[in-house]
Amino acid sequence: MMGDMRTLPYDPKYPVISARHFTPANRTAIDLAVLHSMEAPEKPGTARAVASWFAGQTAPQASAHYCVDNLETIACVPEPQVAWHAPGANGRGVGIELAGYAAQSGSDWRDPYSTLLLARAAVLVAEVCWRWEVPRVLLGPPQLLASSRGITTHRSVSEAWKKSTHTDPGANFPLMDFLGLVETAFEVIDRQAMQGLVK
Repeated sequence: MMGDMRTLPYDPKYPVISARHFTPANRTAIDLAVLHSMEAPEKPGTARAVASWFAGQTAPQASAHYCVDNLETIACVPEPQVAWHAPGANGRGVGIELAGYAAQSGSDWRDPYSTLLLARAAVLVAEVCWRWEVPRVLLGPPQLLASSRGITTHRSVSEAWKKSTHTDPGANFPLMDFLGLVETAFEVIDRQAMQGLVK
């Protein structure tokens, strides 16, 4: 069903809490998966709480395509539409908010909660990469400015275009370990596609 996400509003396996603010676009290409930290506690229900905040009457002038915690992935904006998550990359990217804080230590990102969170998020990122043929490579500011395609962070987007000062998901986020999880999940999806289990 993942391939249908280019035309369907949402992946049916993820609960939906629609964000109040986004730009209708009906994009036919995605170049970036952009990782964020929510700046919200590592606890069950955080993804739903932040998604509800994006959807509420007092919603900020911000949104993301997905919010992820240790137990749940919530869809907030359809991938073909433009979420307001990382100025400079919004038009080309899918924004993915992860429960936790940019100030977390390396050990914080490897605790039992984050281990589940990162495994769940890696599957989501792999799905985005498979669906839109996004390379599973890490991009820094120079690659972003060169219009390369891949996986990046809000921090790199901020450094590239200087349209915000956000540094999430933080200096201690285990990026290379996370990319390894994404690659493993992508290989599973690819095998399923070859068997006709993914459309």
